[in-house]
Amino acid sequence: MAFLQDGVEFELEQVDQSLERLLPRFKVEALKDPLDALFCPKGKNQRGNAFRKASTELYALAEFERLGVLEGLGWPTNFGDNAPFDLQIRAANTVIPVDVKDANGSGVSLAQKKLEEIIGPWAETNGVPLYRIALRYLGVMSQSSIGENIWKNGTLEQFSEWLATFQAIPQDVYRLTVEGTLLSVRIVPAESTGHQCGGIQKSDTLASILSETFEDHVTEKSKHAKQENKTPFLLIYVQLPGYGSSDIKTTATFHDATLCVSQRAQELQHEADQLWLGNIFLHPKGTTMERYCCLRPIAAWPNALTPEDLVTRLNGVLSKI
Repeated sequence: MAFLQDGVEFELEQVDQSLERLLPRFKVEALKDPLDALFCPKGKNQRGNAFRKASTELYALAEFERLGVLEGLGWPTNFGDNAPFDLQIRAANTVIPVDVKDANGSGVSLAQKKLEEIIGPWAETNGVPLYRIALRYLGVMSQSSIGENIWKNGTLEQFSEWLATFQAIPQDVYRLTVEGTLLSVRIVPAESTGHQCGGIQKSDTLASILSETFEDHVTEKSKHAKQENKTPFLLIYVQLPGYGSSDIKTTATFHDATLCVSQRAQELQHEADQLWLGNIFLHPKGTTMERYCCLRPIAAWPNALTPEDLVTRLNGVLSKI
């Protein structure tokens, strides 16, 4: 079940399933942070992102509860609201803080949103019937590569000026370039089955760009972990069902991006090389969710816990990096 508000679609079924798993154990007040974020009074784009992030966190909590490893909510436990880590898991009598990251966003959807901000008002002014945006690309298509770069060099202003010369859906395709990525934009009737979104990009380049984001996450959480008695931690990236177009396309991309960070971890601040145990990718595989664990044997694993022990407890797939 989903509902639409201000053009943002909110999928509720997954949230319901997560709460059904969590509420028998936790009071509503304990889940205040993600529940407040679900319907927070933000702008249109912020609201959609906040809802997705909160539903992702709830899903991770419910999944670890299902596996019987969820020790508690938030860490450090005495931190109060908005703790640096979202949850704790227990494995082999060891508690490990875990932070949840939203792995559902994509450069494609971000570009489409930016274009829609121009196309929507134009369509309304000209009485254009229901339409969709068919976006094709050649090159890297990630959130960090598109982001604010799509505004540079008057790229969107030029698109807006071109579109303003039409009073109906253009038959032409509009081509633009963002940070070396070639994009072709076509507006088509909503019922049209032709001209689907898609493209080609080099996986190694995408992994390199994603690794920069991963590195920021590792550095930020290492700072908190170091302050709290140098406690080793994990990061988990959650891709919900229905987000196949996200930036993290495959486990191979996730592995390569995580490996890139691990190879330069000794250069990172806050003793990241020792405190960061690795990354876990929770993602759909067929009709189930796979826990793909990229773990670092070189890190300071606590109390004789090993990567193999953890993966067995999580019923996951191990890739040592």
